[in-house]
Amino acid sequence: MAETIFSIEWGPEEELIVRFKSKNLHVKRVPVRGHLRAASREVLLAFRRALDEAISAVEGEEKPKEKVDIE
Repeated sequence: MAETIFSIEWGPEEELIVRFKSKNLHVKRVPVRGHLRAASREVLLAFRRALDEAISAVEGEEKPKEKVDIE
């Protein structure tokens, strides 16, 4: 079974769990290394996008929904 650099799974409360493994890959063939690096980069970009979406959702919750006049 091949070792992976990271794993992604859904938790019991529909949370997204991402685990990064710090093992170094010793791949001798340059094209394989390039593909692995590109794949890792794409996952990190997807993770960045998910974080941006979560931040936007939190910022949206902080804004008042409607204007209330107080006398």
